[in-house]
This record gives sequence, C-alpha cells and structure tokens, in this order.
Amino acid sequence: MDARTQTIPIYRQSSAHPQALACAACEVRSAARFGVLDDAGLDRIHTQIASLTLAPDATIHDRGSAGLAVFTIREGLVRFEPTSEHDDRRIARIAGWGDLIGQKALDAAEAWVSDLFTGPARRRLLHLLRRLAEHAGPGDAIWLPRRDEIGAMLDMTVETASRLVSALRREGVLTLTPGRSVSPRPALLSS
Repeated sequence: MDARTQTIPIYRQSSAHPQALACAACEVRSAARFGVLDDAGLDRIHTQIASLTLAPDATIHDRGSAGLAVFTIREGLVRFEPTSEHDDRRIARIAGWGDLIGQKALDAAEAWVSDLFTGPARRRLLHLLRRLAEHAGPGDAIWLPRRDEIGAMLDMTVETASRLVSALRREGVLTLTPGRSVSPRPALLSS
C-alpha cells in the first residue's frame, strides 16, 4: 500500500473515531453513494474506507486489471482514457466532484463517447462544455481542457479544437478566466 494511503476501519469505536469524523464532515457526503445512511447505517457497513490523495495524472485503474474498489471523487477531476490496440489515446469521460467511479464506470464512459463522437464538431464541443459545466458550481467557471485534450475527447484535430474555441470566444459564448477555465453564457451553450 502506498505510504500516502491510510486505511481506517469504519466501525465506530467512539464518537472520536477518525474515519467516522471524516465521513460526517465530508464535503461530498450528500452526493456520495452512502450519503443517505445515518450513523447506525454507517456502523453496519462491513468494509474499510480509505481517504486517498493522488498525484496529477496518476493511474487509478489499468485495462485488464480487476476493479476492486469504488471511489467517490471529493476534489479534482478524473479522466477515463481507454486505449486502442494501436495505443491511440482517447479521453472517453471526465468524472468530478461527487461522482462515483469504479466497476460501472466503463458503461458511463461508453455512453459519454456516443454523445461526444456524433454530429458536427461545434455541437460536440458545446456538448462537452455542458458536461463540464455539470462539475462546476452555479456561476463558477468551467475547467477548459487543453486543445489536444479536447481533440482526444471529441475525435478532432488540435487545429479544429483551437478554431472552435476561438470562434466561441469571438461570438461571446465563452470568456477566458484565469486557471485554464472559461465562463460560459449558459443560454448560448445550447446553440
């Protein structure tokens, strides 16, 4: 087990049990899989919960390995990048705050691919921006992937992605903000 990972049993020994306190104070508890459980329900869970902090670009699960856990994302984003037999990179899905990922994540990734790989390039980019907006709070800026990442997500060239983002900026649909993010005009994202 990684030195940064500490697994703490969830069985409550006392009201000061560290994982019980962490669960009670968790910022995504209301959106998490076990968020509906009361204190007694949490006591009956026969599992262990680990609070993980992963480095950027760390791999959570490799192709062909068995999925042994599910994760609730508390901060940041997770990219799903299935690769073909030719090692072509494709970002198939992004999961964020409150999302549950694990054994069923591939099904969600396949649904995401079908939504983002059909239709004209502009419509696919707008659809991606709407998906990314789901992971931002009301009125918050949306994380804008790099142009190569947009290309990998939407099956388009970097040049096409760059041209489309520039066009949306000129049209007033997107306003660049600090930190590789954009502030969209919601009504215009539907065009």
